[in-house]
Amino acid sequence: MTDDALLKQIDESTKAFSRHQDDTLRSILQHQCGVHYLQRYLPDIGDHSLTIDAATFRRSVPLFCYDDYVRIQLHILSGSMKQYYSKLKYYAGEVPLVGGDYFSSECCVAINLDIKQPPDQTRFVMLPTASYFEFLPFDSTENNVVGEETVDACGVEVGKMYEVVVTTYRGFYRYRLGDIVRVVGFYNSSPLLEFVMRAPKASYEIVTEGDLMAAMETFQLVLRNTMGMAIEIMEFTSSVEFGSSPKRQKIFIELKDCNTSLQNKLRESMLLLKECCAALEDDLGSIYKVQRNKGEISPLSLSILKCGNFDRLLKLAIENGTPASQYKPPKIIRNPSIVGVLEEYVLVNITLD
Repeated sequence: MTDDALLKQIDESTKAFSRHQDDTLRSILQHQCGVHYLQRYLPDIGDHSLTIDAATFRRSVPLFCYDDYVRIQLHILSGSMKQYYSKLKYYAGEVPLVGGDYFSSECCVAINLDIKQPPDQTRFVMLPTASYFEFLPFDSTENNVVGEETVDACGVEVGKMYEVVVTTYRGFYRYRLGDIVRVVGFYNSSPLLEFVMRAPKASYEIVTEGDLMAAMETFQLVLRNTMGMAIEIMEFTSSVEFGSSPKRQKIFIELKDCNTSLQNKLRESMLLLKECCAALEDDLGSIYKVQRNKGEISPLSLSILKCGNFDRLLKLAIENGTPASQYKPPKIIRNPSIVGVLEEYVLVNITLD
């Protein structure tokens, strides 16, 4: 198929997004009507797969997410690769960096029709024939989805955020991808999406991946200006410590080329580092600020790690079955044993108590 023919096909399919979505769902149910899981919730699917509409499907089949599908040891939040964009841009020089398409491990979600836009401005056009899509409304002020009532593509509103739910040809039914997207417009009748972050997985999480990444961008500038050195943050992650009363947000960072001279400088500059840590805490998002002001969380803790610590997490993940090609450094860690690996190699710890 030529590029022109492909673009014409995309253009025609997105003009009737809802109709193509109905056809896609009908095709999935027709091909998989013998699956026991579907028969549990749609007992008449064998005889009536072609007559089951989207409303009946959404009402009858429950939502499920990755934790319902399989348990993994590390419980690592994948996140986006946004934090590396500025570094890649620096090393690429005049070579343009372009955004890719929106693929998950489960299916193709959307494509980028304007590859000339830089990755931080990429917008994705949903493909109505790739899978059947639903959207769970997400409330950024509450840091959670709003109930379990989904809407289809016709029900999404520009400017609002949603968690993407898919039903695929490969046996995922009403599966929550864990991706939070913002609807920024429409391409014909197809939603135009902007990837925001990975979805929080627990109500106790007080800093979202998006909050953390935005705060760390500012923190690096503050750290350089305050310390008077060209310090570069190579990696970072966070977790919630429940051993403190009240609970405490902990952030771990690893610096580039943290040699003996820099290590000594850091140890001698605890007051300056405390100022930087205070600035970081001020940027951790509205949810954190509200709980901090209410006294529901303890002051922030920041740990600067010895070099190579995040490589240890990579090795541990691979040892536990994670493909090296799919591993991304975690931004939110929920497993205390993984936090323990980081805490074994702390160089400097700053707490705002």
